[in-house]
Amino acid sequence: MKAQPRLVRPVHLPLQLAIRFRLLDSDIWHDGLVEDISQEGLAFLSDLPLELGTYLKIALPVPALASMGIELPSTYARVSSRVLDRWPDLRTAITADFLAAPGQQLSGAA
Repeated sequence: MKAQPRLVRPVHLPLQLAIRFRLLDSDIWHDGLVEDISQEGLAFLSDLPLELGTYLKIALPVPALASMGIELPSTYARVSSRVLDRWPDLRTAITADFLAAPGQQLSGAA
């Protein structure tokens, strides 16, 4: 009997890391706190409640990530989910997916 192939799952790394982000149609940067990151996306806390589907430009401390063996696939992401109620924490929990080809996927975003 042949062994079943293993499904490869993305590796998620829990952490507490500062993030800066802005909406693509804005020049104003906002601060947040990354709670989880993988090659597919990231989860972070924000004082700004973002709408689903919002496109973001993100800035993370690349040297800190590199020291943990994390290479970002992109600096662009799209908000895929959010949790508004995490009492007593009043920040919004955001999940955003990295965009593989920002030039193609962002053509109608602005």
